[in-house]
Amino acid sequence: TMPADFYVSGSVCAGTDHKNKIPPVPKKPELENKVYISIIVSDGDNIQYTQHAMRKHWDALGDNRGKIPLSWTIAPGLVDMGPAIINYYYSNSTPNDCFITGPSGMGYLMPINTLEEPGAPVGESLKDPARMDGYTRMTETYLQRSGLRTVTIWDDASPALRKSYEENCRNLYGVTVQNFKDMPSVSSSVEGERVRFDKLIIPYAGSYEHISRSLTKEIRDWDGKGPRFLSYQADVWNELRVHRLVELHEHLQKEFPGKVEFVRADHYFTLYNEANKLPFNLAMSASVKASAGDSPDTAALLDGTPVTLWTSAKPGKQHVDFDLGGKYLVSRCVIRHAGDGGMGQENNTRDFAIQTSADGKTWKTLGVIKGNKDNVTDVDLPRTTASHLRILIDKPGEDSTVRIADVEIYGAKL
Repeated sequence: TMPADFYVSGSVCAGTDHKNKIPPVPKKPELENKVYISIIVSDGDNIQYTQHAMRKHWDALGDNRGKIPLSWTIAPGLVDMGPAIINYYYSNSTPNDCFITGPSGMGYLMPINTLEEPGAPVGESLKDPARMDGYTRMTETYLQRSGLRTVTIWDDASPALRKSYEENCRNLYGVTVQNFKDMPSVSSSVEGERVRFDKLIIPYAGSYEHISRSLTKEIRDWDGKGPRFLSYQADVWNELRVHRLVELHEHLQKEFPGKVEFVRADHYFTLYNEANKLPFNLAMSASVKASAGDSPDTAALLDGTPVTLWTSAKPGKQHVDFDLGGKYLVSRCVIRHAGDGGMGQENNTRDFAIQTSADGKTWKTLGVIKGNKDNVTDVDLPRTTASHLRILIDKPGEDSTVRIADVEIYGAKL
């Protein structure tokens, strides 16, 4: 179910250019002993809201938008139902604007809900694993196409449903779960030693006083022995507009100098995994560098978007090397080829190997791919301590040009 009441001219909106202009992802901040705060702005999951009220709100923000990191809910289904709408927000975003899915991925998974209301009573309604997997597989398709990496779930996230998200949504960095009425079944967890399900401190903070009081208490209760992570959702329909969130940020910086940092949702979950020695995307760290022989322009490989491409027409075997900036327990590599992101490019990387090195000199092959035609290569690697990773390309496409859009390398702190 995707809420689309008052959505106007859906056929026209669905017929516009479907090339997804996924924005680049800025490098995450270095992990420090701080309280990290992620604030999610509602209610972008509603298709008609993104067409009307969100557009007016977004355009009226002026310089306030972009002053602090915020995460904006949006419907991944817009890549089909209104690509020009989602691309408007993507094209006009700042590095501090992060986009995540509204409930609960590819629309609502009804009638599960944690808030008792007509047609959606409290309780677990979906118990069929096949239907759970069908929904989460479809969600993954739209996460890949829209470039979204975080889901906020309204549904009663049962253990079976969480397992389904983790197994089928490989694009997920993390998930927030609502705590309507403080149901004990809605709690934080980590699934598959990979995906954090983070219980929102407040699911719909409606006033400055409400969120300020809560954050002040949470920060004062922090023992300071390790990073603390706090996620909130701001109710955009009431007084808690972006200028008030900017004021909140300034207030907390003054009251707790050097102890508090607002972050985007993708950075929030990446930092959480890093702090807890779980695998995280090392490519989001500023310390990771890419090099490719006589092809110096390698920035596209690590910018977090499939829109930009690294290309090389050098004859013979080619390779791209990644200096990880330290030693990690490397366990996964994701390569987004030129065919990804709806950009109309053919995937040209056919035969290649993934290698790692502990010193940048001696290399060990962990994975070999032959005859690849997929837009995305997602490989679980034998867990290996490494400081470098190499993609060794044995056979490019028919025109002998290698094209790679983006690379993700997952590793855990030792």
